[in-house]
Amino acid sequence: MRRSAAPSSPSQPSGGVFLLTPARHHLRIAPGPLAAAGVCGSPAAKASAAGVVLVVVSPVRPALSSLRVVTCMIRGSCLCGAVRFEVDRVAGPFELCHCSRCRKVSGSAFAAAIYVNREDLRFTKGLESVKTYEAPILRAPPPYRASFCAQCGSSLPDPSAKSPLVEIPAGALDDDPQLRPDKHIYIDVKSSWFEIADNLPQFDQVEIRRHRSR
Repeated sequence: MRRSAAPSSPSQPSGGVFLLTPARHHLRIAPGPLAAAGVCGSPAAKASAAGVVLVVVSPVRPALSSLRVVTCMIRGSCLCGAVRFEVDRVAGPFELCHCSRCRKVSGSAFAAAIYVNREDLRFTKGLESVKTYEAPILRAPPPYRASFCAQCGSSLPDPSAKSPLVEIPAGALDDDPQLRPDKHIYIDVKSSWFEIADNLPQFDQVEIRRHRSR
């Protein structure tokens, strides 16, 4: 669901926190101030993570009504606990990558990765324990990079990533990101022993590159 523009209609609901749907219908999900709805796991926080807009309406002074998105901090860590990080909010997409390198890094049929804005990620412990391996370039830059804890080997976000979006290994998250996988990618080189049994969209190498270049 895309974030909608601020409502232009003068008819507003009474007070509280509301969802603004693409059809501009107001759905009341929490009474009172916005802060009360910003707890992890609350309907407002889940709605925010799902990409909808929250509208705070003041019944006393409508001019002070504001358009804000509730954020919900998400924590992550490695297996041994030497490294910990926090994410203010997830941006998506949430991809399941079947390429050979992601399979080797994850030790599984695919790597589950969520993307977040770089400014929304911070390491709170053990940054010095994060090591990064840069694999040789196969076709074209950028190179494939894999970050991990030097003590336990857990996959971790790349702290030196330069792109606007940073890949977060979903398995390293300690909290529910309130986002679910949205596609399988590199399915043309997936493992022969694994069959995709869900109904998520599937992209091969050419299709995902075309999709990302839009």
